[in-house]
Amino acid sequence: MAWWFQLKKERVTLQDLLVANLDPMFVENLLSDIRFCYKESVSHWVESPILGEPEIRSLTPYLRRCLVEKHFRDRAVEVGHTATVEKTETDSAEYSVVRANGIELTISKTDGPAALPVASRFREQRSDANGLLQQGQLFPVSVDAEDRSRITYAIITHGPRVGNPSEVGHICIGFPNPTLDGWAEPPVALVEILERMVLNRETNAVVEPERKTVQPKLKPGVVGKAPNRSRTEGKR
Repeated sequence: MAWWFQLKKERVTLQDLLVANLDPMFVENLLSDIRFCYKESVSHWVESPILGEPEIRSLTPYLRRCLVEKHFRDRAVEVGHTATVEKTETDSAEYSVVRANGIELTISKTDGPAALPVASRFREQRSDANGLLQQGQLFPVSVDAEDRSRITYAIITHGPRVGNPSEVGHICIGFPNPTLDGWAEPPVALVEILERMVLNRETNAVVEPERKTVQPKLKPGVVGKAPNRSRTEGKR
């Protein structure tokens, strides 16, 4: 059964929710994969004999999106998170949804670290679940898959470096407000979430105490006891 934190009472932030529910390996691998996707989406077309620069510029965003969505799902499944492919209401496009305990995630390209993705019906519908965030409630543990009132929705955003589409400019994560016209809390760089995860793991690690070997103490001038000889030894 789900339970929740009161933000003000327990001083729990939305970042705490991410740290508590996302698998560190998912975050670490996704960061690396997105960087790969950006490089591959550009280099893939370079050797093509039938494409010019205008065509490459047009195709690059499509390939990048496909690669990012695929790696997003794959990395989630590897660590035990759930990943599905959903269709938009008009069936004109597909998008990936990852579920990690009580958090639903989608991933989108944006124009900057603080920018929202392009408006879409599926994002608006999922953002409705974040109404309780404005009341200061979080749901950091596993919840019933059918109980959408216990789900929070986060968006991972990414975008290219200015002037270089093969390099990543930002990879962030944030919780949109219920009307999808702003953020419930400003997005944070995904690498900062990973750093907090690593720090928590190091802090909570149990350090085994050093085992000391006890050496027997001998009287001064005594090298050691000779082994006991049997009573019959030497009586020959």
